[in-house]
Amino acid sequence: MEKSKHKNYPIIRLEQTCFADLTKEQVAELSEHRRQVLFEAGEDILKQGGLGTTVLFLLDGYVKEYITSIHGKQTNLRVAVPGDFIALSSLFNPDRVNQYSVKAIKDVTLCVFERDYLLKLIKENSKVAFRLIQRYSEMENYFFSLFAGHLYGQMHGKMARTLLYIDEISNPEDSIFNYLSRIELGEFAAINPSNTSRVLKSFEADGIIKLQERCISILDRKRLIQIAELG
Repeated sequence: MEKSKHKNYPIIRLEQTCFADLTKEQVAELSEHRRQVLFEAGEDILKQGGLGTTVLFLLDGYVKEYITSIHGKQTNLRVAVPGDFIALSSLFNPDRVNQYSVKAIKDVTLCVFERDYLLKLIKENSKVAFRLIQRYSEMENYFFSLFAGHLYGQMHGKMARTLLYIDEISNPEDSIFNYLSRIELGEFAAINPSNTSRVLKSFEADGIIKLQERCISILDRKRLIQIAELG
């Protein structure tokens, strides 16, 4: 369940993103229309198919976004990191339905904005609208690339792309690998658990990665990139 967090992040953290061009008055108004909440690791933040009335901005921590098929199979879409928007698509979805679920994989602090207020802000400020559309386009391009890889890629290639993706968005001092189980890694690559373990061990045997509990270190990035491109 969402909770208030005693540490209150200043609104300037938001000014550095899509809201960089707001006037002081608009920043003050934005601050009045935000709500800061905390979710603990493992808690559900949004559920697929639920009513999407808010847009979230991640201030601290990591969350995973995923979809679940009618047969219960889960596919992880991405890990959102500080500075990312969550449920941005709900701004432009007339049905206001969440297209995916969101779960905290580490304790997270979020700014919550009402959808209707952000729509009002977009209509009044073309620069904010442009920046938000840029963000939305970047996410859309990423998802197209992700699904193309799942449709046409082989196991080793899909896992190589997943490892590179997680490594690239990780903080060197706080690797996202530490918060993902092997099953969750497989769900990012659309590979079942037994094949996930087999592929990872083969990468380790070839000197491409090093496995240590949940932690994964990339030892030969060049070879991993080649596998990702070929696979």
